[in-house]
Amino acid sequence: LFAASAHVVTDLHPVLAMIAGVLVAGGVHAVKSLAVRPAVTVTTAGVGNIVVSTLEDIAAVVMSVLSIIIPVLFAVILFLVILWLSWKLLRRATRQPSVT
Repeated sequence: LFAASAHVVTDLHPVLAMIAGVLVAGGVHAVKSLAVRPAVTVTTAGVGNIVVSTLEDIAAVVMSVLSIIIPVLFAVILFLVILWLSWKLLRRATRQPSVT
């Protein structure tokens, strides 16, 4: 809802962005509340809910950090590859022809 109302998503109509967000978030919530949590509650008599909640929080933090780190890491790797290729091409262009 925030992305749709704040015009963060500019290529899509805000209503379409809102629908996509509701489907994704609603789908995750539905799976968690209709399948995972009841199964954990029944099989562990509620004791496992703490563990599952903690694991969900850890997974959310890891995914959030990765969503920030991976694009930056990719940009650095891309920059290094371009720098290396430029160095190789410059070295090839300035190489003295060998006399045999």
